[in-house]
Amino acid sequence: MIDDALVVMTPRGSRHVGLYDSRTQQYRDGAAHGQASDNAFLGSAKVRPDLVVLAPLNARVIGLYNPQTDTYRDGPEVPEQGHYLFSDIRVSSRSGEVIFTPFDSAHVGIYDPEKNVYLQGPPHQAGTRAAYSGIAELEDGTMVMAPRNARHVGRYDPETRTFTQGPEHGEGPAAFMAAQRWVGGQVVMAPYRAANVGIYDPCHGQYRSGPSVAHVPVLAHGQRFSGAILTAAGDQIVMSNRGADRLGILEAAAVFPTDAPATVGFQYREAEPQRAWQQTEKTAMSGPGPFQAMLPNLATTRGYEYRAIAVYQGKTITGEIRRFEWGNGEPARIDKP
Repeated sequence: MIDDALVVMTPRGSRHVGLYDSRTQQYRDGAAHGQASDNAFLGSAKVRPDLVVLAPLNARVIGLYNPQTDTYRDGPEVPEQGHYLFSDIRVSSRSGEVIFTPFDSAHVGIYDPEKNVYLQGPPHQAGTRAAYSGIAELEDGTMVMAPRNARHVGRYDPETRTFTQGPEHGEGPAAFMAAQRWVGGQVVMAPYRAANVGIYDPCHGQYRSGPSVAHVPVLAHGQRFSGAILTAAGDQIVMSNRGADRLGILEAAAVFPTDAPATVGFQYREAEPQRAWQQTEKTAMSGPGPFQAMLPNLATTRGYEYRAIAVYQGKTITGEIRRFEWGNGEPARIDKP
């Protein structure tokens, strides 16, 4: 999405970058990429308003597109082996590097947009073609890669440039095609041929099968979904259909079990001089969403710090520290998702 209006589409089966104007609801062909293959690229990421990076699928160069001038140019060559190289792409919020999810490539791909160079990342050692497909960034900056034919969930750390294998999923080959982090921190993976939605809990390093999709009619090859988008409200994930005859919609209640609630609340303290944390009353929640608490007996004209806190399955999770000013002597309300 460029300037909250223009959608840039990755050219996989097209000779041109695709452009869709969400205000006029009009599509047009953008610049031609000039690659010989019909399956040149798969996945794109906006680095700057004037730079969209295209992940090479069958192409052997990184694609660079400028939506402000509607021009395409070849980036650096990619010396990886395989029929299809990479399957998804994301810009690291920590390093600023562009990370490519390895499909047939034996390595994670890295593009440095400042230096315009390709870097060979660590090997994933999944030992299979079409290893991973789909990537999501966690709050700590690490990347989760959805397993396609790999048996394990993939974890990549952009700061240390290391790849580790997570838990086995047990969903069979060609399992997943996309990954999306939900508000609660868990990663939801769209089933490509798996019979269930995949759910990875990064806090505990655990995988579990989510809702079944076995009842969804599909084409002869059994492909189901290929994309996953979190809605603006954060209460649904919409999965784009690949072989299914319908879109898939995941509700929060279907993914977060009600028999495993979290206990939530806030901690708060005077900021200057810094006092000990005080705890609000705690409430139970069975899924992602906003929660609130009343803070009594605040001193007048004081700066305060606060953070959300949750206890889930025996583990305490705290949010980032935020600040507010208080000065009228009335109880303060914190209302933060």
